Amino acid sequence: MPKVEPKWNEWFNRVQKTYRTFWGQIGIEQCLDLSTVDYEKDELILTAAPYFWSNSLNAFMFGKR
Repeated sequence: MPKVEPKWNEWFNRVQKTYRTFWGQIGIEQCLDLSTVDYEKDELILTAAPYFWSNSLNAFMFGKR
């Protein structure tokens, strides 16, 4: 399981003070926040995720019929 690199968190904590507002404006703030969290792999979700993938949109389509 991949682990968050301590140096990544150090860098993130240092630069977020300057860039957090900008990150929010361009819509990547939450993604960057998630990159600092350790998480456990969920095999069931990984198995189900491909069923929600749209090749034409190149994106996941959750909650759509």
